[in-house]
Amino acid sequence: MQEQVRFLGALSSEPRIRMLMLLKEHPQCVKALAERLQMTQPAVSQHLRVLKDAGVVKANKKGNWMHYEIDAIALASMGKSLAEVFGGWISPPPAGKGDANCPPKLVKECKTQGSIQATARRGRKG
Repeated sequence: MQEQVRFLGALSSEPRIRMLMLLKEHPQCVKALAERLQMTQPAVSQHLRVLKDAGVVKANKKGNWMHYEIDAIALASMGKSLAEVFGGWISPPPAGKGDANCPPKLVKECKTQGSIQATARRGRKG
């Protein structure tokens, strides 16, 4: 569960999503990402650290520069894991009719509250 939370947290930032869109093109260094995103290199490094810790990207040192790329294997694994969690939410079953799945006490409260609100609305119109 912690892995899924960390993964979703890593994706909860617009700059990190933009970085992933750029990394889909090809592996890139911090300097290139910073320039393309018009961000400072330290800011890009911090975002990349979050993505790396979550298993979204991996780093490879090439000369003096660290190049980052999307970790396709880790993402495929996380996709399967998230499908288990969100599968029913992604394709929700058809909604039931009326109050079929509600506890009887709540049905009564909802109907009472609904009729009070309807009466109030009619009173304002008249």
